[in-house]
Amino acid sequence: MPWLGPFTIHEIINNKICQLKNDVKVLKTKVLISNMKIYFESDGKKLNEDTYYAEELKTSEKKKSRKEKIPTVPKTRMFYPVGKTWQQTKCRTLKLNFSRQATNETILAKVLTVPSEIKNIVGDGNCLYRSLSYWITG
Repeated sequence: MPWLGPFTIHEIINNKICQLKNDVKVLKTKVLISNMKIYFESDGKKLNEDTYYAEELKTSEKKKSRKEKIPTVPKTRMFYPVGKTWQQTKCRTLKLNFSRQATNETILAKVLTVPSEIKNIVGDGNCLYRSLSYWITG
């Protein structure tokens, strides 16, 4: 059945069902009120796809700009090396053998600048786990 335009409620049969009519006639079929939507008449001008998407982008940019907050990053970053107790705790948790301490215990924290030492780890796709293993087991 083709769309015949907006309908108005002709009669409400009970609280859930109603009968509709358009300008010409009353429809024979009854409709659930919960399935109905409000009809808004358009202003007559059609938007092409580009204009529609441009309008959509403008509204999404406005929404993002209100919600977006730039985090403040401290100017100096600190490096906190892991200690022997942390390594031993992680080894016990993962049921691994603790071999040696990874860093010097006397360094508590220092400003993050150029690395003092670089460890060579094979970059074979498993390098994250190798580096974590180094930090945990020594």
